[in-house]
Amino acid sequence: KAPCPTLRGPVFDSSVLMTAAAASGLGVALAPAAMFSRDLAAERLIRPFDIEVALGGYWLTRLHSRPDSPAMSAFRDWVMQDTALGIG
Repeated sequence: KAPCPTLRGPVFDSSVLMTAAAASGLGVALAPAAMFSRDLAAERLIRPFDIEVALGGYWLTRLHSRPDSPAMSAFRDWVMQDTALGIG
């Protein structure tokens, strides 16, 4: 069996932590520009390349055993309206 490659350097499971580390000079981060527009505007982060990778999708889920409540319906409708308008 071939050995598993080891990861070098810090590994983060959060975009916020990853970009905070990059802003502190610990390396680079691949992160969605829309989430960090304030950091980019303040030049705490920079875009070294003028490209943007399309992000994946999101799933809004609930348990089948849990009926739709008015609050769940309102939240779902708000998310769907917001994304349809390109706001979020």
